[in-house]
Amino acid sequence: MAESTIEIKSSVDKLDVYLTANERISPHKRSPIKSISSLSSSCRICHDNDFPETLVSPCLCTGSLELVHVSCLEKWLTTSKTKHCEICKFAFKTKKELRPIKEWLLSERGPGASGNFYSDVLCLLLLSPLCFISIYLCTVGAITYLEKGHWEGIGLAIISISVLITYLLWAFITVRFHLRGLRNWQNEHHRIHLLGNHSNRRVPHDIIQA
Repeated sequence: MAESTIEIKSSVDKLDVYLTANERISPHKRSPIKSISSLSSSCRICHDNDFPETLVSPCLCTGSLELVHVSCLEKWLTTSKTKHCEICKFAFKTKKELRPIKEWLLSERGPGASGNFYSDVLCLLLLSPLCFISIYLCTVGAITYLEKGHWEGIGLAIISISVLITYLLWAFITVRFHLRGLRNWQNEHHRIHLLGNHSNRRVPHDIIQA
């Protein structure tokens, strides 16, 4: 009986020594399983633990809302058209990326949907050479008539100038209209990217899977 009491006391003493030593260990040197268990190991947006991307803590949120994938957060910021966290109101450092013209042309709300853009391009390709040929012929005719002292040269000069002004005005209005449509589309459908070191804590994917 005395031997059993001595063994129990010895075991308790060893346990006390182990716990005391463990409390002195730096938090960074403790078991990674304990560190991960104290965190939310899933993205607060997609809730997908199998997504092969590092989880980061980019704002002031804590607990189950702390960690998020960078790509998920960028998609959310792009969709919501905001630069702040919807919970803690933290302001993210972001960069706006404008989408290329190709996506604008192929989009449902782009110029290709109504066909006006391609019609204007076709008119520009067909009318431009005809316009400049007409201006050239009128100019040559005006010079010829004016050298001979005929008043018809003045009329041809006026026609040449009128055709040139009309063509340039139409081209300017058409190009400005479509450029404005492109800018409006890019402002509505831009992509948001996070800048700088936007995380104060990272949880690699391989640790989450461990």
